[in-house]
Amino acid sequence: MIEETKKFYDGIGITDLKGLEEEAVVSLTTGSYANQYKQKFSEKIYDNESLATLGDAVCSAILLKKEYKKEKSMEDMNGLKKRLTNKELNIVGEKMLKDKLFSANGDLGGDKGYATAFEAVIGFVSLVDLKKAEEIFFREMEKWNLFSKILKDPQKLSGGTIMEFETLIKQRYSCKKYDPSKKVDDITLKKILEAERLAPTARNAQEQHVYVLRNDDPMKNWVFFY
Repeated sequence: MIEETKKFYDGIGITDLKGLEEEAVVSLTTGSYANQYKQKFSEKIYDNESLATLGDAVCSAILLKKEYKKEKSMEDMNGLKKRLTNKELNIVGEKMLKDKLFSANGDLGGDKGYATAFEAVIGFVSLVDLKKAEEIFFREMEKWNLFSKILKDPQKLSGGTIMEFETLIKQRYSCKKYDPSKKVDDITLKKILEAERLAPTARNAQEQHVYVLRNDDPMKNWVFFY
């Protein structure tokens, strides 16, 4: 593992690991891989989650340092920090780290796997050379136009997107057909119900009632609510 790790870090310009070879390997090791390694060889190795936590703080600090101006308020700076989300880091992480990690099936899925890995690499590099960590962060983000995008996009705020009301009206539509084989997960359902709760009503009376039908047989649902 150490030889593959050295080859990777040589490739991004870190030729001297400063005696932190073990931490370098850890930075490229995902959680499931570490667990499987222990089961197979009866030897504990560490995963990259702690370094990713460090890297998360370093990435935010680099962004805030670059954009700091004395005129900006605390709210401005907090809002800026929230613009750097897993979505952006996952993109740059996959571009930089695909086929470079010690990972197991499922470790890199979703919108966070490669983001965590990228943060771990930045976290490790910051231990070796903080200035180099800053350089790599900017280089990789700018390579895919991600850094400039999150700074220049006025709609990006608090990790989400603000949609203009006129755009919302033009894009809305009513669903007339549904796929009965698909289920609405609990998280999405809670968001829908919360949006319904916050929606305006006449005199703010909120007299509506919402029924969540979970039964696969619609006729049984209608009988139940008859």
